[in-house]
Amino acid sequence: MKPKLIFISLSLFFAFSPSSAQVKDNTFGTNGKVYTKADTYNAISNAMAIQPDGKIVMAGNEYYGSYMDLTLITRYLPNGKLDTSFATTGKLLSTGFIAQDCNTILIQNDGKVVVGGRSNGEFSMVRLLTNGDLDTSFNITGKVTFSFGASASGASIKKLLQQPDGKIIAVGDVYIGAEFENMAAVRFNINGSVDMSFGSNGATTVDFLAFQDICADAILQSDGKIVMVGNAQNTASKYFHAMARLNTNGTLDNTFGSSGKVTRAITTNANFSEAVTIQSDNKILIGGSSDGDFVVLRYNTNGTPDATFGITGYTITDFNSGSDNAFAILLLPNNKILLAGTSVIPSNGVYGHFAIARYNSNGTLDNTFATNGKMVEVMLSNKGSKITDMAMQADGKIVLSGEATDDTTTFNYSQFALLRITNVNTTGISISQKSNIRVFPIPALSKINIDIPADFGEYSLTITNTLGQIMSAQQKLNSIDISSFNTGMYLLKIENEIESIIYKIIKQ
Repeated sequence: MKPKLIFISLSLFFAFSPSSAQVKDNTFGTNGKVYTKADTYNAISNAMAIQPDGKIVMAGNEYYGSYMDLTLITRYLPNGKLDTSFATTGKLLSTGFIAQDCNTILIQNDGKVVVGGRSNGEFSMVRLLTNGDLDTSFNITGKVTFSFGASASGASIKKLLQQPDGKIIAVGDVYIGAEFENMAAVRFNINGSVDMSFGSNGATTVDFLAFQDICADAILQSDGKIVMVGNAQNTASKYFHAMARLNTNGTLDNTFGSSGKVTRAITTNANFSEAVTIQSDNKILIGGSSDGDFVVLRYNTNGTPDATFGITGYTITDFNSGSDNAFAILLLPNNKILLAGTSVIPSNGVYGHFAIARYNSNGTLDNTFATNGKMVEVMLSNKGSKITDMAMQADGKIVLSGEATDDTTTFNYSQFALLRITNVNTTGISISQKSNIRVFPIPALSKINIDIPADFGEYSLTITNTLGQIMSAQQKLNSIDISSFNTGMYLLKIENEIESIIYKIIKQ
């Protein structure tokens, strides 16, 4: 087979070059970084999302000790400045929203913002209008809680997913009686009411090893099935990478793993899956940590480890011989993989720093990225910081969000932190003059047409969103239905044996 070349169309806005280095984008904030303080105490960042208009939304909590948990939501303009059209200052701090652990953000088709977490030990969601006000069409109050019953002693949403029909799936974990913590999922209708057709009375719980099971992330497959990832603890206090797949009706998918569940121990004791994404071939990528090092794992569509990836399905990466933990994963349009989290530099004690690693599609470190595939960035100080989420902008720049601690104050409070990295070396990128491919209309309401000459040969079509998630994967079609997609920007990759061409498409 001839070597594959990556081209860009004349209408394309960016491409990834194999020889390019990723660096801080100095047009964003100050030297590529943005910090936002809470009202008084620690700002704990848990999630970030990019709107179709390029604005950036972060969510988490203001936290002090064990007695103050306030929802903190911020919105930024694409250049990193606070967006004062949101909650008048760009920063929304509320005592009446999610009182504990605001963990996840969902940007709906209509631009409304849904955040999820827990309040009073129950699943809790809040939906906001685009200006930051509560959306009273959502359960009248704009707020929804879900109780798993009298036997449950606590529950928390970790990820919000939206189906093409607008229904919302809340995925997380719940304490249920003697079974300790289980993964859990609940489906809600568009108006915030519980969808009773899902699972048992709207909810599903998944028990792995009869002890503590924690959900960290989830994703919808293109067929509507739900993949949940996290960790499962056995009675010997050993932690395993854990994954479950649900059918569209909320039942466990028995074609996946063992009765719908997969557990795996890469290292001796501490194996934590923190983030998940899906490739165009439907293989599942998971990022997390194993015994204090970054780990990325790949699974086949049936839940078995993909032995062609790394070492029997995984790659471990050590940064500085200290503790390294990954919390976010991003699949790039060229199939390279970004993993991001925190790395402790031993000379700084227990304090972590922003850490990023990039991998080739076969699981090896990509040595063209930063320094031998790895990047560690000190944020506000040496007092500690971590990345908890990341996403790709329409121009191909990567926004990484998390928190950083300020050591210039007496109490060393943490702040919301953003870092943007960009591709500055565009040498080696070619324009495809011979393919004569047309993609239209852009923007489109319901269908994208692809006009490809017959001599292009056999080809595949893949559409991904800005998080690198696969929205559609097809073979040799001349049109793709995008009517169910959320409004916004997507990437269309057209690939044959020789070349891979990436187009920007816009769903109105």
